[in-house]
Amino acid sequence: MAWLQQDPSHNYHVSFRFGGKKFKRSLHTKKRNEAESQAGRIEDNIRLVDRGILTIPAAADIPTFLLTDGKLTDKPQFENPVTLDQMFDAYFAAIPAGNLEDTTISSQSCSARLLHSR
Repeated sequence: MAWLQQDPSHNYHVSFRFGGKKFKRSLHTKKRNEAESQAGRIEDNIRLVDRGILTIPAAADIPTFLLTDGKLTDKPQFENPVTLDQMFDAYFAAIPAGNLEDTTISSQSCSARLLHSR
C-alpha cells in the first residue's frame, strides 16, 4: 500500500514498501488528486509485479519503474551543466588576437573573477 505525505512547501511525496524496503519519492505536484492517482498507479503496478505480469529489471530504480508503468528503469540523467569558469574560459579563448586591447581583456577578466567570487 502506498501513502502520501506533504512537505512544508505542500508538494506531495509517495511512500511505499516493496520487497522488504521502504521507498519515498517526490511526485512533483501540489494537487491531491494527481498525487492520489500516482499512488494508485504504484499500487496497481505492485499488484502486477506480484502476479508476474510485470517484471522489474535487476538494475531498475524501483520507484521510477513503478511510477512509469515499467517504461523507465532509471531516473533521467542530465549532462553536467556548464560552469561559470568554463563559460569565461571559452569566451576568452574565442577572442581573436588583436581584436581587443590588452587592457580591455584584462578589465573583462577582472570583472569575470569578481562575478565568480560572489
